[in-house]
Amino acid sequence: MTTTRKTVDPTHFLTVNAPYTMPMGFTCAVHKHDSWVPMEKHHVLPQALGGPNTKDNLITVCCNGHYAIHEFMRQLTLTGGKVPWEQARHYGAKVREYATSGWEQSGSPKKAEAPLDSSD
Repeated sequence: MTTTRKTVDPTHFLTVNAPYTMPMGFTCAVHKHDSWVPMEKHHVLPQALGGPNTKDNLITVCCNGHYAIHEFMRQLTLTGGKVPWEQARHYGAKVREYATSGWEQSGSPKKAEAPLDSSD
C-alpha cells in the first residue's frame, strides 16, 4: 500500500479559510524564519500612545517578536528607560531597537503616565 503525501500551499489555505486565519510569511522585522509562521502588524508607536495607523508606523513581525517588543516597551516604562542589561540581554537587538523607538516617540512615558493597555 502506497501513501501519497500532499504538500500544503499556505496561500491556498489562507484563501480557503479567510478571514479566520492569520497571514503567514517568513519576513519578520526582528527574527529570521526558515518556514511560514503567523505574522502580525505592529505599530512602532502604539496607537494607544498616539501612534498613527499609517504605513510608515507599521512593521510586520512574527507573534513572538510582537509580544517581545511590547514586553520590552513595558520594561522601559517600568524602569524609566533604564532596563538593566541582565534583563535587556534576553531581547534581540531589533526588538530593543523597535521598542525603544516606540517608547521614545511616545514621550518616554513613566509607569504612572502609561495607559493600562498599550497593545495595538
